[in-house]
Amino acid sequence: MDTNHADDSSNAVLHPITFPDEIVEDILIRAWMSSSWSTPKSRWLFYCKILGLSRQWNRIVYSVIVQYRCLETLADFQLYNHLCPPTGTLEETEQQPRCKYLRIPYNDMALSYLYGFKLHPYLVCCDELDVIPMYDGKLWTICRLLVNNEHVRALSFDLSSFAVRAFPDPYIWPHLIANAPTLVVTTLSINTQNIGWFYRDILDFKAALTPFPKLAHLRTNVPVSLLLVSEYLRSLVTLTLDIPPLYLKDFHATSLLNWSLISALKKGAFQPKKITVESGPLKPIGWDELCKICDTLGVVLIYSVKYPERHTLLVTNRVKEAKRNLEAASVRFDNLPIGDRATVSENIDRHIDRYHAELREDPKDVTVGTRTSMRIAIRF
Repeated sequence: MDTNHADDSSNAVLHPITFPDEIVEDILIRAWMSSSWSTPKSRWLFYCKILGLSRQWNRIVYSVIVQYRCLETLADFQLYNHLCPPTGTLEETEQQPRCKYLRIPYNDMALSYLYGFKLHPYLVCCDELDVIPMYDGKLWTICRLLVNNEHVRALSFDLSSFAVRAFPDPYIWPHLIANAPTLVVTTLSINTQNIGWFYRDILDFKAALTPFPKLAHLRTNVPVSLLLVSEYLRSLVTLTLDIPPLYLKDFHATSLLNWSLISALKKGAFQPKKITVESGPLKPIGWDELCKICDTLGVVLIYSVKYPERHTLLVTNRVKEAKRNLEAASVRFDNLPIGDRATVSENIDRHIDRYHAELREDPKDVTVGTRTSMRIAIRF
């Protein structure tokens, strides 16, 4: 037996396996931006573990969190202010490193951060902005904050029901348009969290498109007639429709008719070069007709299966069930004697007062409720 050879093999140095920087960066971006984190704290624990992995991963992960910023909680604002504190003046802001992606909430919590943590420098230094959740009626407000950002090219909004501005009188529409903010954004995503809600007021969607005269890519799940807003889609190149499947009992009721897309193309109201429809395994009603008109006009048509079969429950059944429960509760309440009904109301008021009293007793635990049906617990 060759002892020298055995000694050489035992003393051999094992070099760690390394990946190209591009692959490591792609892995870290996907992990950092994932929506599957249970809490924002888990995302930052992931960052801390990566720091001790290797010099290569340490260097790249810091670049990733600077370029792709998720400001969703108080802890996120605090940590980003510690790692890369924003400056206050416009001149100093322009000298800051730009970020490729910024995700922020826009609610009461974010409005307080706007002053406490200088959110504005983050907004004017990003190329792509994702606002989730979004206050209804506040789209123009955040657009005004982005007027000085000449680099932002993509915006994504996630509204609870869809209301861009609160204007009760349609006759003031010309005055509103004259004072609308204007951005250089070319990619716009407008989505509503309540996908079963049927859109009604066309002025809201027009108001959503008004600040973006250079819009080239529109993505939306809002069932609005594109024929009625075609004047804002003259420069549109790509259209993406997100259509969750709808079933009425055993009938496949998913349809393209709500968007009036076929009518808009036939009348030449606008003509994109590419249309993508995202839905379930079964193509929506009107798909064959859309294929014919796209072939005639030379429009590239793509169908993407985004949702599994029967992704959404029957909206009509949910509404009827809620109505039946409400009617049954009302009947039971009306059948109570007058004294009992007064007792019930008194108990309800007492429980509400007790809830607010308990909330004020612990100043370290503040619960913020938003219009997007999301509750956020902020602990100091």
